[in-house]
Amino acid sequence: MLRGTYSAKPADVKRQWHVIDISGKVLGRAASQIATLLKGKHKPIYTPSLDTGDHVVVINAAKVRVTGNKETEKKYYRHPRAGMPGALKVVTTSMKDGYLRKNGVPYSENAVVTEFIDRLGPEPDGAIYLLVRTTIDDPKYLQQPFVTSTHFRLEADGAAKWKPTSCKTDPPGRTK
Repeated sequence: MLRGTYSAKPADVKRQWHVIDISGKVLGRAASQIATLLKGKHKPIYTPSLDTGDHVVVINAAKVRVTGNKETEKKYYRHPRAGMPGALKVVTTSMKDGYLRKNGVPYSENAVVTEFIDRLGPEPDGAIYLLVRTTIDDPKYLQQPFVTSTHFRLEADGAAKWKPTSCKTDPPGRTK
């Protein structure tokens, strides 16, 4: 009878290849099943501190199904600097045709809007800035990405209100 906890050794791991066709499957369920295979949780020798996972090849990923209104209204949030607070990246895809207009130009349903929100500061004078950079990628109407940038300064009274400043000027103490 074995007493104690079994811990797998690197020599014990036998990796297999899995080919998964996810056409018509729900995105979240397929992703969780793939994650289980990659981590190795389906194996009896699973050890959290050791990579016991298998190799996974996903085919027909473009035909995956999403439920509800996610296909037209989903925003993908990501914190691009792990461990560094204050940065957020938001990507919006599959907008309605002509939904977003900038300078009189309609954007198609294939447009991708990426918003990068970053907190800058505190500056030597104590000012804290919020930088909002928006990039619009549209293969139908734009030859190159349309980028706008806006700086907001936190008001000095500490009321957590952001006062917009011109996007053509850099915050004091910042150089390009």
